[in-house]
Amino acid sequence: MVYRSTMPTGLPWRIVATVLSFIVVFLGLTPPVSAADEIIITNNCPYDMWMWVVSPEEIVPDYAHQIVPAGTTFNHIMRGGGGQVIKIRDLPT
Repeated sequence: MVYRSTMPTGLPWRIVATVLSFIVVFLGLTPPVSAADEIIITNNCPYDMWMWVVSPEEIVPDYAHQIVPAGTTFNHIMRGGGGQVIKIRDLPT
């Protein structure tokens, strides 16, 4: 018995398969545009969390925190394309 594949095996088929695989990989690895501009913090802890956004150009005092209550979500839009640090604590200072 001779087994014959029903899949095309010529060069054009391989080129099409290669191009399609590159397209699938590229689309799968490309993040949404808004992902670079927004941070979503979800507090799954049973207690409140304190958050500060610190950028290299400014000094942010501890009293300038924002509270993320337990069980809630907080969205932060990045300013200037990034370069900021998010400081999250379970205590206010």
